[in-house]
Amino acid sequence: AVTFAAGLAKEGLKPFVAIYSTFLQRAFDQIFHDVALPNLPVRFIIDKAGLPGQDGKTHAGIYEMDLLKNFEKFFILSPSTTVEMQNMLEFASNHNSSPLAIRFPKIASSVVLGDFKFDGAFREIAQGENIAIFFCSAILTNILEAISISKTNPTILDVRIVQPFDFDNFAKISENYNKIIVIEEGVFGGLSGIICEKLFASNNLNLRAKIEFLTLSKAPVTHCSREDQLSMSPLSANSIADLLKRCT
Repeated sequence: AVTFAAGLAKEGLKPFVAIYSTFLQRAFDQIFHDVALPNLPVRFIIDKAGLPGQDGKTHAGIYEMDLLKNFEKFFILSPSTTVEMQNMLEFASNHNSSPLAIRFPKIASSVVLGDFKFDGAFREIAQGENIAIFFCSAILTNILEAISISKTNPTILDVRIVQPFDFDNFAKISENYNKIIVIEEGVFGGLSGIICEKLFASNNLNLRAKIEFLTLSKAPVTHCSREDQLSMSPLSANSIADLLKRCT
């Protein structure tokens, strides 16, 4: 399917490859050789990104962002609401300069503070002080619960364009806070890896000293509900709350 889509793109058509995150891993070679190397505008619509719940260990969508980020020109988008998803699909249909992926979770879309359109790399969900949380994927509910538990007041920013990552804006925003927390519903290396690469390249020692990453373990995901998977992970509300307390 991926190679076929590459052929369609090469002939000027607009192919969309709709596929589970876990199955996309099996096409890594095709993505590299047939899509990324010739830089063809194949649009990957990646379902079940993040923890899979009852779908089991084999359906854990926690690796594909770490794989795709290795291709420099590959756009990676992460919607958090239905309207954002719709606008990203429209953006994808008009994006012809490189491959693109839109990754979205299995769970239903949630709406927080209005269903904002896709109009920038970061969406500010809440304005706080001292701590800024940058998150990606469907982990917002746990973050809000953690804030309630910890009785803290951080700024919350949704990272909608994972790659190309707007590091300059990220660094500028971070200047206003004592601590930066990056939360990713995936293994270390996706959003976290992108930020680390740019962080060390920038030699921004001040930002290095105040940033922390919360990601999933590399251990196989236990077959249980998504809620239980989160509760057993570093991304549980209690784990995030403990980090917020330490950072206050």
